[in-house]
Amino acid sequence: VSTVFLSLVEKIPNAEYPNGITGIVHNVYTYPAYRKTGIATALLQEMVKKARHLDISAIDLIATGEGRPLYEKVGFSTIKETYMRLSLINGKH
Repeated sequence: VSTVFLSLVEKIPNAEYPNGITGIVHNVYTYPAYRKTGIATALLQEMVKKARHLDISAIDLIATGEGRPLYEKVGFSTIKETYMRLSLINGKH
């Protein structure tokens, strides 16, 4: 009834991605009848746990207006218009 995909991407280490390991979220979707039930929030929280386990520096995504409150609830913040990031270093979230 709901899905979340995370792609792992390696980049040259820098201030935003200290170890160069990043994630990009794709295809967050919940069937309309199951929205606002907490399923997508739980899936995103589980994805963040897995990302921490994999030592990912940050997770990026492009948010729609409808999805933005969900991502903010999980800890993502806007870095440029619809582009959002959740930093997983230095004790942030």
